[in-house]
Amino acid sequence: SAISLFREDLPVVCQINDIQHEYYPQFFTPEENIHRTSFYKNVCEKATALVAISQYTKDTFCEKYAFPAERIQVIHLSVQERLLRLSKAQKEAVLEPLGLSGKRYFYYPANFWRHKNHDVLLVAFNMLVKQGSDAHLVLTGSLADARQTLGDAVRQMGLTERVHFLGYVSDEQLAAIFQQCHALVFPSLFEGFGIPLVEAMSFDKPIVCSN
Repeated sequence: SAISLFREDLPVVCQINDIQHEYYPQFFTPEENIHRTSFYKNVCEKATALVAISQYTKDTFCEKYAFPAERIQVIHLSVQERLLRLSKAQKEAVLEPLGLSGKRYFYYPANFWRHKNHDVLLVAFNMLVKQGSDAHLVLTGSLADARQTLGDAVRQMGLTERVHFLGYVSDEQLAAIFQQCHALVFPSLFEGFGIPLVEAMSFDKPIVCSN
């Protein structure tokens, strides 16, 4: 979070989500990398203390910016109360219009950013289908300019009937999709925390993820 007000006599606490640019600079423009590095150096100079959303975020921030570990407190993210369990009838009423009723599917909720690794996920899913699996793949979140590219890849692989691009969904739809999924698949290359993993755990779902 940015320091929008700074006074020498006023303690300032900032939240650090991740420093992905330090590990995958190729996912950002040169200007973005310069801005991010400058931003975090400014935080180090002015912040009285920091909150990190995971131990990993704390460790990597201390490593890259030489920030004193004793001035960073880890406070984990939590599952939103909005993701309530639905009754069977409610769930079916939500899934039917989405074309998911009765289907066995893997679920990946993620905007299309390069580190989210959708390309590799499609290749892996294609291999699974070619081995005889009847599974489907459900993707939610903004695909932005990548929708055409991913759509072309899905068509070339012959997976049009198996991959479901749902875009943004409501809280009720999200809860129903989680409840019905066979497992969460999460191939992201970098996360400060990874809230969908905890959401999947809250629904007692298996997780297939990167390390």
